[in-house]
Amino acid sequence: MKRILYVSIISGILLSWIVSCAPVHRPTVINAPLMKKQGDVHISGHISLAGVEANAGAALSDHVGIVVNSVLFANSVSEEEKDGKTYRVENEMEMVEGGLGFFNAFKNDMVIELYGGFGYGYSKTLSNEGYYPDRVEARGYRYFIQPAFGYAGDIVAVGFATRVIYLDLYDYHDYSNGDTSGHRGLFYEPALFFRFGMESVKIESQGGFSLRGDYGDVDHIPLHLSLGVRLELNLYSI
Repeated sequence: MKRILYVSIISGILLSWIVSCAPVHRPTVINAPLMKKQGDVHISGHISLAGVEANAGAALSDHVGIVVNSVLFANSVSEEEKDGKTYRVENEMEMVEGGLGFFNAFKNDMVIELYGGFGYGYSKTLSNEGYYPDRVEARGYRYFIQPAFGYAGDIVAVGFATRVIYLDLYDYHDYSNGDTSGHRGLFYEPALFFRFGMESVKIESQGGFSLRGDYGDVDHIPLHLSLGVRLELNLYSI
């Protein structure tokens, strides 16, 4: 109960500033590990507009890595003002995805990387705006590709990542208007990230945007913000 309340407070405050519809797509943390060599393992946990997230990355060789991303839960409640009235918006979300990619680390601690993969997600939004509650529930697949580059020092890491997501909501229900057709969307999500701390443990903040392309009709949150903690290890040095 405490963790759900915590997420509700944080997400509710932020969502009340930017949400004016029933968003189905919520941008998640871009997992850009900036690994340098074989055996590197990065594990992180974040609080974001999507909810509570857990991500991981592992370097299979000096140039090949895998990433796993997940939204563990998102039970948030926000309120929005419109035409002098206060409306309540409740959100739920779960997601898991994995990817494979390439990275290259240079002697000056600069790293470039490119990952691609796919996953599965579930989302539900309930809003009491209007005469009848607006309930939207969706399940579907998401495919992504994400290039990133940055400086990965022992104390400070900073970089830029961008992600392209194709969302295929094969199971879609908008109970307010009877819409049960499949929905699809293409999103571009650039973000900056900053990490600070010790060699193996760092605080990470990330911020960016979620921009919907001309293709698709999926409601979404246009802003991404997150704060988390990272654990960075190398299995061969333990």
